[in-house]
Amino acid sequence: MVSEMDTNRFQFKCLFIGLDNGGKTSLLLTLEKKFLKILMTKPTKKIAISDFQVLGIPMKIWDMGGQKEYRNEYLSKLHYFDGTKLLFYVIDIQDQDRLDTAISYFEAIVNNFVYLELNPKILVLLNKFDPDFKEGMQCNKNFYKIRQYLSNNPHTKDISVYQTSIFYPEDFHRIFIQTIFETLPGGYKVQELLTQFMKDIEAEAASIIDENLLMISEAYTNKKSRTLCRICGKNLTNMAKELYEINWEIPDRIGIELDGLIFFKKVSYLKTRFYLIFFTKMLQTLRKLNTLLPKFLNDLSNAINSAVQV
Repeated sequence: MVSEMDTNRFQFKCLFIGLDNGGKTSLLLTLEKKFLKILMTKPTKKIAISDFQVLGIPMKIWDMGGQKEYRNEYLSKLHYFDGTKLLFYVIDIQDQDRLDTAISYFEAIVNNFVYLELNPKILVLLNKFDPDFKEGMQCNKNFYKIRQYLSNNPHTKDISVYQTSIFYPEDFHRIFIQTIFETLPGGYKVQELLTQFMKDIEAEAASIIDENLLMISEAYTNKKSRTLCRICGKNLTNMAKELYEINWEIPDRIGIELDGLIFFKKVSYLKTRFYLIFFTKMLQTLRKLNTLLPKFLNDLSNAINSAVQV
């Protein structure tokens, strides 16, 4: 196994940008499960840069304040956009009065990337798609207006658009993780490795959850097995995180009988922790897991190490 990830030359710069009060910071707080701070979130002053890791991959996340004076400064000083690998543009779908401003700001940002000859991965997050709003007529009008603009602009028609809300944090987490691995050269190999590993150990579903409680990858043969893995994995990982925080020894493996067997296994490598969860109805799966796990971890670390050195 690769003993150390070479990240000296690697810089994964991810921007969260949009108008003020769009919910950028609140979405980011859900990545670290800081739900109690969401209600107390104050407007970001200029830029808040934080270090973050996904399965050992180091990232710099730029939370860029959306007040007008900051927006003007970003657009006039192109160095803010240098080196960007991934950009999430957050639009408050409920802010009817400023939709045109949000679209104009986004267009100016895209034009800066065109001028710099940069081609980062860009996602538009239509945020605050909350339960009490998303079924309304105004929501549909706002959604259509934004999609129409994106489809008519030659620089934005291929950009992905997602609906997000802090009431559904796991949807945003999946978007965030999926996009990171799509952006990394060779990042798709993580999903391929897990899918093959699930088949090799004859499981019906398998998933990887990291120490931030983020679902990194999942593979499954049917939706029921996937659902069991998601529910049990989320709760078992949260339990392990809380035990770790009080310096309590985390069991190396936990098994639950539930119309089959759910196995939860702690794994440490490259100075990070993550958890494997898999569901099976075959007793030999555990034996195969113990036999094939070292190769799987070696292949996984090599895939990540290769991606960050590009």
